[in-house]
Amino acid sequence: MYTSLVQKLYLLLLVGLFLPWQVLTHPVYGESHARSLRSRTLESSGPAVLHERGGKLCGLSCRRPDGEAQANNRAGSFGSGSSIELQPGAIGAGSETLRLYREVKRKQEFFVKTGHSRFWEINQDNRNERQVYSTGVCFGCTVVVVASGRGIYLHHFRQEVGTLNPFEDPKSENFVEHVLGPFDDHLHAYKRSFEGQRPYMVVATPGLDQPQYQNAVNLLRDSFSREFSGGEVIVQPYRLRSMGDSALRDTAAGKIVLQWLPPSNGGDHRLIARVEDNVVLDAHYNGAGQLLS
Repeated sequence: MYTSLVQKLYLLLLVGLFLPWQVLTHPVYGESHARSLRSRTLESSGPAVLHERGGKLCGLSCRRPDGEAQANNRAGSFGSGSSIELQPGAIGAGSETLRLYREVKRKQEFFVKTGHSRFWEINQDNRNERQVYSTGVCFGCTVVVVASGRGIYLHHFRQEVGTLNPFEDPKSENFVEHVLGPFDDHLHAYKRSFEGQRPYMVVATPGLDQPQYQNAVNLLRDSFSREFSGGEVIVQPYRLRSMGDSALRDTAAGKIVLQWLPPSNGGDHRLIARVEDNVVLDAHYNGAGQLLS
């Protein structure tokens, strides 16, 4: 009996030592996998992200096209059939977009109302300050951002202007008057903040499966590319919604947010663009505002 009791105590001791060792040396797969996702810089989910630098189209995951990828991704319509790779969504990206949107909406100096545009210069006086920018909720509009380490231009184009819908016919005078004309004027006005800086153009738009939206985005892209050689275009489609959709109030749906972040622990300045649940841009800059490759 005494021997049996000793054996049982010995077994319990072994189990007690083994279990903590197992936990410490073999973490739960889900936790390990979550950490690996959080460590990634660029994450996206939902509709495919399209981006372009120097007239070439590719999936967001390839960053800057080169070699064979360049040859296979020719410039043209955003509906030209380029191979687009979807990536897993950033953990917490949606909730972070909503949180940032609510934060900046209270700071009107960094908020663009629907149908309006604004420009902010990034210079030596504010480059080391955290800044967040946003605009009105989108359920059918198109938002265009042009950004570099020297400035940010954000334009929220209405889907409808009065009784007109300029995006129905991008070749019309209405589109030139309400969309392309103002965009060209602003690119010229703010040119010194983007010229020679390899700027980014981020477009959030619905309906890229419809030819008129493809054509509208292509015209805006062509205008940007003519003005700034070496710039990169990123297009993030989003789903059309009705104005009364509850998702527009309490989720990341229809929300576009930009962040300018100062260095942390000796790191780089960063420009982050979020469209709904998608982190579509995370660019790094040096202390002079120059893009780091």
